[in-house]
Amino acid sequence: MKINQQDLSVLIPCFNAEKTIVRSVHSVLRNTVQPLEIIIYDDCSTDASAKVLKELANKHQVIKVFFGSKNVGAGLARRRLLSEASGSFVAFLDSDDWWYETKIETQFSLQRETGADVITCYYDVFDEAEKKLGVRKPPAIITRTTMHISNWLPTSMTVFKRQLTNETEMPSIGYRRDYAYWLKLFEANPELKCVVAKQSLGAYSRRKGSLSSNKWRNVNSNYYM
Repeated sequence: MKINQQDLSVLIPCFNAEKTIVRSVHSVLRNTVQPLEIIIYDDCSTDASAKVLKELANKHQVIKVFFGSKNVGAGLARRRLLSEASGSFVAFLDSDDWWYETKIETQFSLQRETGADVITCYYDVFDEAEKKLGVRKPPAIITRTTMHISNWLPTSMTVFKRQLTNETEMPSIGYRRDYAYWLKLFEANPELKCVVAKQSLGAYSRRKGSLSSNKWRNVNSNYYM
């Protein structure tokens, strides 16, 4: 039974995700607390994603779908999603990741308790065969300084206030957009308060060949950022 509705916009960029997008969306819909809206931007998928998204939108009033006229990449897709959000809080969810049922409820309970601007959490990591690889645990205290050591804010697991300065300025660089985005938010909001829910509230799908699956590429990219 759903408890209530939270003032939250869930933003999902989609590109050729016909095999995983339903799982991602349904994981939000199964949450004990429902969001205000789920906004999906299809970045000119060439598979059956558009058909799947239209079916989802027809079944669930909370879902809004936008279709791009040309492929713009994840950074600009997220920027478009941010411009469409109307909730006081925003959360991204990648189309191959998914949330556990108490994620929204747990994170907003922590937000009300602490008054935090950004709320993240522990999360489980799975490979493409859905074999669990481990649990990633961000440190209890995340600041601008600690963010220069590593990107402790997983994009699919983090909730943040929409009123933050530069909140809509998603970088358009070719890689590590999420890391650059969080660094810009910390820089533009010196008093930003970030807290961590110390339990796994979602699942991250690690794809073969991705940056996060290659340790040395990851280190080099972090140093560059």
